[in-house]
Amino acid sequence: MHIRTTEHDQQKSFASQKKHTTTLLTITALIILILVALPAIADTAIYTFNPEDIISVKVMNHPEFSVDQAVITPDGRINLPVAGEMTAVGKTLKQLENEITNALQKRLVKPEVSVIIVQTAPRRIFVLGAVKSPGVYDWKPGWRATEALANAGGLLSRPELTVGLILRQNKQSIALDIQAVMNGSNDANLEIHPGDVINLTERTIKVSIAGEVKSPGTYDLPIGAGVVEAVAMAGGAQPRAALTAVKVKRADGSIISLDLFKAMVKGEITDNCKLSSGDLILLPQSIARIAVLGAVQKPGYYDIEDGTITKLSDAVAMAGGAVKHARIAEIGVIRRNNGKQQRIIANLDSILRQGKTDQDIAINSEDIIYVPDSKVDWDLFLRSISSIGVLRWFFD
Repeated sequence: MHIRTTEHDQQKSFASQKKHTTTLLTITALIILILVALPAIADTAIYTFNPEDIISVKVMNHPEFSVDQAVITPDGRINLPVAGEMTAVGKTLKQLENEITNALQKRLVKPEVSVIIVQTAPRRIFVLGAVKSPGVYDWKPGWRATEALANAGGLLSRPELTVGLILRQNKQSIALDIQAVMNGSNDANLEIHPGDVINLTERTIKVSIAGEVKSPGTYDLPIGAGVVEAVAMAGGAQPRAALTAVKVKRADGSIISLDLFKAMVKGEITDNCKLSSGDLILLPQSIARIAVLGAVQKPGYYDIEDGTITKLSDAVAMAGGAVKHARIAEIGVIRRNNGKQQRIIANLDSILRQGKTDQDIAINSEDIIYVPDSKVDWDLFLRSISSIGVLRWFFD
């Protein structure tokens, strides 16, 4: 009898210890999860938006006012349905939520808005000149000159024959002693910041750049440099630059037309014309625009960003959205195609309310979007606007 009682007590003690250990492990696991999550929560709270960040805006119970992906433009703004255009760069997530909420209060009672960071913009550097693969590279924390040069394939010439210069976004120029860097000097191996332009030169050519760049002027570039490097040396393109219509005028008078949108915006160097001494590079201002007429809050003409895709819903949002009695299921898009007028009927209602984004057609420069408020005789409408010269004035 005494032995059975001892065994029972031992089993009970073992079970208690096991339960205690399990509870302790569970608490420890929870603490670890909280500690791991805290930096992410803190980072999201203090993060301020940058150009090219992609965000999602959700308005509770109002999907027509929500946006799955909104890209912050190079000049730091976003354009949202009803809420309109606003500055996003430099704001925290909470600040942007509050601003959108305030804008929507004109149409909604106590709107509930949430903003989610879908993707942060890549932080890039330029490595130009006398390297094997000059171009645009995604910056990584902790990078120094050696990492930047290695990613660009290394030097084309011996270090003692190469001159290095770092151009910072604050217009600061810092000499980079390439020979000391390659000899292992920690002091010479400078830290690289996002937005840095690292320029390695052997001999130079002199080119001029004008138009929509931050610092027009004449620059010395390494032999073999292209237009992308020249634009970077001039501080980069302005937000209204027509990157799809860049021109290079040679010393002999010949002109080369270039599309630099992919290279300058997406970092894909596909059309980087090699420059010669005496070349003039011109970045014109974008004149791409559309007309939004009819039953919208602010009918008129609107500029669209060069090289980007503007959808029908974007165009109507630019005009402040449709009025209450608009027939958004029968919106007309009038387009000139091979010299002839083309009419496209689009259903914005199915796009906004049913989420049929495949029907959200792309809008071209010079399109006219007409939002009717009653049944429209489209042939009569086209004859009417042609007779008063709207199409001729807008297109020509």
